[in-house]
Amino acid sequence: MRIFCAQTARTLAIHYLLVFTLIMEAKMVFFVSDEVRRKSGGPRMIVTGYASGMVECRWYDGFCVQREAFHEDELIAGGMD
Repeated sequence: MRIFCAQTARTLAIHYLLVFTLIMEAKMVFFVSDEVRRKSGGPRMIVTGYASGMVECRWYDGFCVQREAFHEDELIAGGMD
């Protein structure tokens, strides 16, 4: 059991290191789980990933969870009004 836990921890550490490296190479300023909002306004969203140079975000609109990808320069950090 201890070996499995160590392998799992090592695997997760490598995964996060690779994700962090990819984000830094792409010069992205948002991390998965960051709260963002569009510069033009709109709901607070959570960054859930990156795909093809786009930032994938999800938010709850009162009825269901919505998902959309935005260019990084369309977003600002934090959900403060």
